[in-house]
Amino acid sequence: TEIGELAGAIELARVAGEEHRRTLNRRRDEIAALKVRLQGVTERVTVLEDLQRRQEGVSGGVRSVLEMLRGSLHDDGPLTDCLGIIADLFQTDVHVAPLIDAVLGDKAQYVAVRGGRFQQAVVSGEITLGGRIGLIRIDELPPRRPGDRIRLDALKGVIGRADRLVQTDRHLQPLAKHLLGTTWLVDNLATAIGLRRLSGAGLRFVTSRCELLEPDGSVVIGPPEAAAGLVSRRSELTAAHEERKHYRFQLRDCELEAERLAERLDQEEAELGRLEQQHRALIVERAGCEANRVHATDRLRARNEALATAVAELGQIRERIESLIAEQRRVAERRAAEAARLAHIESETQRCDSALTAASEALREVTSRLMSGSVEVARAEQKVEAITATIRQQQRDQTQREAAVEEVRVQRREDAARCDEISLRILGAGAALADLALRDESLERELLELAHKAAEVRAGGRAIQKAYDAAVKHATEATQTLHQVSRTLDTAMMRRQTLAERLLEDYEIDLETAEPPEGLQPIEDRDAVEEEIQHLRAQLQKTGSVNMEALEELQTLQARYDELHGQYQDLTAAKDSLHRVIGKINAESRRLFVDTLEAIRLNFQRLYRKSFGGGTADLILEDSDDPLEAGVEIIATPPGKPSFNNSLLSGGEKALTAVSLLMAIFQFRPSPFCVLDEVDAPFDEANIGRFVTVLNEFLDNTKFVVVTHSKKTMTAATTLYGVTMQESGISKQVSIRFEDVSDDGEISTDAA
Repeated sequence: TEIGELAGAIELARVAGEEHRRTLNRRRDEIAALKVRLQGVTERVTVLEDLQRRQEGVSGGVRSVLEMLRGSLHDDGPLTDCLGIIADLFQTDVHVAPLIDAVLGDKAQYVAVRGGRFQQAVVSGEITLGGRIGLIRIDELPPRRPGDRIRLDALKGVIGRADRLVQTDRHLQPLAKHLLGTTWLVDNLATAIGLRRLSGAGLRFVTSRCELLEPDGSVVIGPPEAAAGLVSRRSELTAAHEERKHYRFQLRDCELEAERLAERLDQEEAELGRLEQQHRALIVERAGCEANRVHATDRLRARNEALATAVAELGQIRERIESLIAEQRRVAERRAAEAARLAHIESETQRCDSALTAASEALREVTSRLMSGSVEVARAEQKVEAITATIRQQQRDQTQREAAVEEVRVQRREDAARCDEISLRILGAGAALADLALRDESLERELLELAHKAAEVRAGGRAIQKAYDAAVKHATEATQTLHQVSRTLDTAMMRRQTLAERLLEDYEIDLETAEPPEGLQPIEDRDAVEEEIQHLRAQLQKTGSVNMEALEELQTLQARYDELHGQYQDLTAAKDSLHRVIGKINAESRRLFVDTLEAIRLNFQRLYRKSFGGGTADLILEDSDDPLEAGVEIIATPPGKPSFNNSLLSGGEKALTAVSLLMAIFQFRPSPFCVLDEVDAPFDEANIGRFVTVLNEFLDNTKFVVVTHSKKTMTAATTLYGVTMQESGISKQVSIRFEDVSDDGEISTDAA
């Protein structure tokens, strides 16, 4: 479903955000560490620059010359021949600098000059020195010194020749060779003594502990001075500048990377917030749709019930109308009969009137017979009075019958009006049902439109992610290719520089400035030349022992490094895998929790209404970034009461609400058996009946064992178990099945 897909996308975005947040934290830790290192390097640079500025360790005469050089940068005098002190003219590695200081000794403070004008100015008094200084003229250096041709590079314990381990300008290289060309750096004093015996006199040796072995055999041993030499200080300052530049470069890259990660993290968090908001909106919308559907179903069911009741009432009304019509027919027949009787009476009255008239005429004619006929006349008068009374009684009966007919007509009109009203109600219910059907169709269309939009959004997101991944991959490949090309270029340049230096030292051939010989011809037999080179290399190797253990140590260290690096990679991969697994578990747990809560919520609403005979109830998840950390609020409103806090509910209402929630959870994950221990204790008779009705719905899949003291709960059971004490001090378990009990309360013999 769309909600499930959004939940998966949210979890993936959350996992990616956590990964980027961890990367950002690592970058920030690296930035903090780099700032600490940069601060330390900056303080060291400040201290070294202060020592360099104050010329600590430099004699007074040399200091005065350096001050004069700083004050006469643009003068064309004898000071322009001064190049500076030796320590400032040489550059070397910070680890080699103490050895160079030990080699140079006091000569590190000598002033290198070009020509003799400065020396003449000092002799003539033109320049006044503040103390003793040493001068070295680079234009009068001897072309070669004893021991220059001796090669000890391939011997065990030899670090290298001192002049090859320093860097200086090309025009000062003769000075470096003059001062350091006969000095070799070795690992320890024993190696230096052995090499001196092997190579003979003329060479100086300096060990890695700054021990100096002179050509005449004198040795300078002991721990070096605490204060750094001039070359060491300058090398440390240069290395500190380079290190500070490197740290600043790394810090700038890390800060840019951290800013990029922070921006990306903000974007991902914004996207995550949007997805979560959309997810919550869909959940709320689904819950609203589900509630509307439930309410519409309830309304439809109620209207169907009302319609059925109305139809039943309509049938009863029709039957009553038919009975009234039959009664009306009977009344009409009786009226017709009374009318015929009345006509007969009237005709009899007319006949009597005629007879009376005839009698009157006879009375007038026969006056004499008055006394004799008085008896007959009195009888006739009595008869007339009786007939008159009978006529009056018939008139009263006719009036009553007309009133009854009018009452029947009024009742018939009222029944017709009620039938019209019921028809109108039926038509209104049909219109409401049609409106609900139309609304249902519109909601389904809206859901389909939302699903299409979500699919388009997901497709666009996947396309953007693929494009981003491809761009990152291309950028990574380009960066790797650039680094590989740079390493290859640096290696080639280093090899070219090394070969040029070896040619310059061994054969005095400068490849950078020297022109190729005019008669230089291309090599025709390259194989022969290569064979000669191999032969010469073999002879060189035979001249001394080579430390073959270094390769084994290198291989051992490389193997150890590879093993540790592999373990580190495995641990990193395992850590990332664990983070991904934890993210997936959290995502699945959140999805299951939300789905389970929604299902239990619907069950709780239905069971609550059934348990209370109405009312509303709901389970609301509190606002939180993580549903697993959020609380669940229970809202219960019994029928006929306003919404208020659950603490204001009565004990029975609280207990019935808790039972409804418990049965809602049990309905989501049922089991074959369920034990309830006196859960109906706070209930009244009505609530116990609802409680039993709820339990009956679960009997298809679950058997309930209920511990109770309520007789009404017992009547709903199929089997009763109890403990009785027929004899004093002896308890006995008894059980009875209701199906084994007859109508008169007797237990069947089979059950006994």
